[in-house]
Amino acid sequence: LLNCIPLIIMQNAINNFIYLFNGKWGIYPNLGIGTPSPDGNIQKKSSDEQFVVLMKKAAQLGASILGGCCGSSFHHVELIRKNLIEN
Repeated sequence: LLNCIPLIIMQNAINNFIYLFNGKWGIYPNLGIGTPSPDGNIQKKSSDEQFVVLMKKAAQLGASILGGCCGSSFHHVELIRKNLIEN
């Protein structure tokens, strides 16, 4: 699994990863933009639309596990369900 990487970096990681690994894989991106505050709080987060676009891309490229890491919530799991599973 590719885990706890901001969306913009995750997009590049997926592109490189799929050429190096041929087994089952998945992503749990970090929704933070920039560096977290010293106490670990994420001040700025990627949009729901950016999250869904990345999830769809990962699914199209063969990811079998999709989720979220820092900055995500049940809301983001619901976005995956609504936009990828129900469609």
